[in-house]
Amino acid sequence: MASSDHSSLDIPGVVRRKDLFAILIDPGPECELLKSAFSAAAVPCRDVYDECGAYALGPTLDSVLAREATIWDTTRRQLAVIGDLSNARTSHLSLLAHAQGFETFAGIDSSGLDGAGYLAVQRLILAGVSPIAVTHLIEEIMRN
Repeated sequence: MASSDHSSLDIPGVVRRKDLFAILIDPGPECELLKSAFSAAAVPCRDVYDECGAYALGPTLDSVLAREATIWDTTRRQLAVIGDLSNARTSHLSLLAHAQGFETFAGIDSSGLDGAGYLAVQRLILAGVSPIAVTHLIEEIMRN
């Protein structure tokens, strides 16, 4: 099989842009490059805010976790949640998506993880959520 053929396979753990929906938790100006990559790859993306505030222009984590707001496209099979994993509600959103049947990826940025973030990632792995470096996520959506 040619190396270009592998990207079209339906392999668990491989991000497929045709199946992916992305959620950015508390996106700041630094997320504009990431949003551009999602846009270029035709991956729908939704901003969710940790708290109501000056930058909160959409649903909050509390409203989503309370199931007062639906934020993802249910025709997609994969969900990438990108945010501060040391925040318990960001982790809970990943767990909720996984429980609802999505193949869920927890995006980790290049700044790394503190102790709480590391433990949160271990918890997500045990529950079936796949951690992925944001740089790898971008590379995978651009390749397939």
